[in-house]
Amino acid sequence: MSKSELKPKAKEFYTIHQMSLADISRRLNISTRTLQNWKSEEHWDEARAEISGSEKNFHAQLFELG
Repeated sequence: MSKSELKPKAKEFYTIHQMSLADISRRLNISTRTLQNWKSEEHWDEARAEISGSEKNFHAQLFELG
């Protein structure tokens, strides 16, 4: 697979699965420098925070229903 084909998977691992760049690097055989560049260029931290916040809100709403 080319790097461009691995970028969406790397973003998924970082934003949704909350994996570290070092773990993603080992798993996909991509340098951490490349991952850092992608993370910066595509604002992965913001996406990660949004997803994390959404999950917390979801769990709070479920607790209120219970």
